[in-house]
Amino acid sequence: MRIAGPASVGTLFAPALADFARRHPALQVHTRFSDQYVDLAAEGFDCAIRVGYMPDSSLIARKIGSLPMQLYASPGYIKENGAPQYPADILKHSAITAGTNSWVFSDGDQNFTVHPQGRFKADNAYVLAEAAASDLGVVAMGEMIAGPYVETGRLVPIMTRFRMPDVGIFVVRPPSQHIPRKVRLLIDLLVEKFAAVSTSS
Repeated sequence: MRIAGPASVGTLFAPALADFARRHPALQVHTRFSDQYVDLAAEGFDCAIRVGYMPDSSLIARKIGSLPMQLYASPGYIKENGAPQYPADILKHSAITAGTNSWVFSDGDQNFTVHPQGRFKADNAYVLAEAAASDLGVVAMGEMIAGPYVETGRLVPIMTRFRMPDVGIFVVRPPSQHIPRKVRLLIDLLVEKFAAVSTSS
């Protein structure tokens, strides 16, 4: 079974994939973790794990969970620059981002979209976390990734009055009439692992 996954958060899924191989000893499990686009059908993958907001595509996607998102900064950055209190304040701060993305916040039935600006960008969630922990700016990331940094005091949640949309965890596969049994088994295991830590599934 060939499975593609995102390198930027690959360590989140490594224990689950190892457990999958342990539970099904008759399967050969080959994984590729990369943040480059993978053409599942052309490259012979049975399925892929994707994290984010799923765009429209020809792939069949099954949501297996979600990652709560929050804004974070280091104590050192906050001491030097203060912390944003409202979405508009973010434009006065250096943001650490994965690219030219926008951040969406909600307060009750009001939504606010911000286009953060900063000099440090990366396509890997742990690189973003390290940059934020090194006082380079504010960052939006999943609580599962930020958790160890918060526990050690290197990052603190900020602007907690405002919610950010959860990021979805999906298993995607090439279109076909019937889902292969091995893919169904993987989906069942990932739901078991990640639904419990999601705010929705």
